[in-house]
Amino acid sequence: MNTFLIISTIAMLYLITLFCDIFTNAVEHLGNYFNIQDGALGSIFAAVGTAFPETVLPLIAVFGAYISGSDINMGKEIGKGAVLGSPFMLSTVAFFLVALSVIILSAAKKRDTKINTDRKLFLRDLKFFMIAYSVGILTAFVHSAILKNIVVVCLLSFYLVYAVRTLKLCHTDCNCENECDELIFSKVFKNADNIKGYLIFAQFLFAIGGLVLSSHYFVENIKEISVILSVPAMILSLFLAPVATELPEIINGLVWSKKGKDTLAISNITGAMIFQACIPMSIGIFFTDWTFETKEIYNILAVYSSLLILICTTFNKGRNIDAKALILCGIPYILYVFAIIILG
Repeated sequence: MNTFLIISTIAMLYLITLFCDIFTNAVEHLGNYFNIQDGALGSIFAAVGTAFPETVLPLIAVFGAYISGSDINMGKEIGKGAVLGSPFMLSTVAFFLVALSVIILSAAKKRDTKINTDRKLFLRDLKFFMIAYSVGILTAFVHSAILKNIVVVCLLSFYLVYAVRTLKLCHTDCNCENECDELIFSKVFKNADNIKGYLIFAQFLFAIGGLVLSSHYFVENIKEISVILSVPAMILSLFLAPVATELPEIINGLVWSKKGKDTLAISNITGAMIFQACIPMSIGIFFTDWTFETKEIYNILAVYSSLLILICTTFNKGRNIDAKALILCGIPYILYVFAIIILG
């Protein structure tokens, strides 16, 4: 295998991690600057920002195939797989890794295993996701193009309703974790307190741009590797592409959980799930044939299994969610891999 390809892939992975650190720092300062509560900050602003790569990927896959004149069907397959793979990775791997990091930190006596997040907001996000995701999945059984277009409009409107209601809810009910490290751009631009607001926005946009570009090139490198290893396009899009596009949310969750900012860590993931169930799924419905075969059905069942685990973790009263229960979200991912490899 090409040595440069391997080195550049590792480099892109490092850049994604670096831009995530810059992004989380900007988001925290954005919340402080505008006095935005952590629930809304994580569920909307951080989630939308980090969801850009997986929103761009299906568009690139579909339109790139049209523009280049390459295999359009392969482009649509990759696009559809990316749409389905994103909520799958977040609902399984992302929660698993955040829970695992909390357990490891607890073992090191740096915190306990209780994830101190807003239980009410967590349940509410899961309900919004379940509604949007289910509507999107059921649209595969709709054969009318007009009805599918209506569903697309409804999903886009549904996300707008979610965003507005989240801002209203968090205005009164959510806590705010105000302590954050010094703004990174402030270290670069000395004595710039009078333009701090502009620096926050500049750092926020810079981080998003870096995340989109580094994630894109990471995916392109993985696609080349998959060709060398003869990996099918659908497997690539369900497994490999989301690894890159979901890294921002996953790493953000790990960074914030390490800092004890559990509301930001969890709401960033759940908010991204809702965004993906509304925006990228609308792209999939509108631009692909949006029909499912066995591998996609396994993927969908894994998402619903993880949702069941997530809902069960919130049965206890109070704010805290036990990381030992949340780590069970990794089981549907393992079962999905087993189903793909063994059952085909």
